[in-house]
Amino acid sequence: MALKTLVKVSEVNNLSDARYCAGMGVELVGFPLDENHPKFIELSSIREIVNWISGVKVVGEFSGDNIYNMNYLAEQLALDYIQLNHLIHPEFLPGLKKPVILKITFNHENPSETLEVLDKYANKVAYFLLESNSEPELTPLKDVLGEICQNYPVILGFGIRQSSLPLITDTISPAGIALKGGEEIKPGLKDFSELSDILEELEVND
Repeated sequence: MALKTLVKVSEVNNLSDARYCAGMGVELVGFPLDENHPKFIELSSIREIVNWISGVKVVGEFSGDNIYNMNYLAEQLALDYIQLNHLIHPEFLPGLKKPVILKITFNHENPSETLEVLDKYANKVAYFLLESNSEPELTPLKDVLGEICQNYPVILGFGIRQSSLPLITDTISPAGIALKGGEEIKPGLKDFSELSDILEELEVND
């Protein structure tokens, strides 16, 4: 299945989500790798999940600053990307052995502040994951977001609703969008309605 844009699903912690994403054409699947994260699961479980899925790239999501640990887990889990959920000094980025996805917070009241961060880390990361502490409407921001996405490799992580997808894909045009995995009702049983509405809307019709 082909999608109109790259899709990353973050905070995956169960096989049901991972297999569903793989089958629906999701390109990036992210696993929280900080032990204090509420969706953290044991590395052995992540390894088993990764072995069950194919055709997707695996992202390790980190909030710490231990470069050695990130590289170690990247090797142990065969990660394709390392996601940093916080800013670190740019000089440390070359020490990471996998391409970096850098999560930054979009300041919708003062976008120039966000642009300063983007400029500082431009050409040092593979993607910027642009998230927000609130859920601002995308329509008033379409011009500034469109300009940002034209100049930087942005995965948009807020305002992602089925009704907003035409605006996102046709006008804002980010490199991709980011969704989040959910919890299993019980092992093997999952409600995919929220994910499926968006992914089916993004499906490319042959």
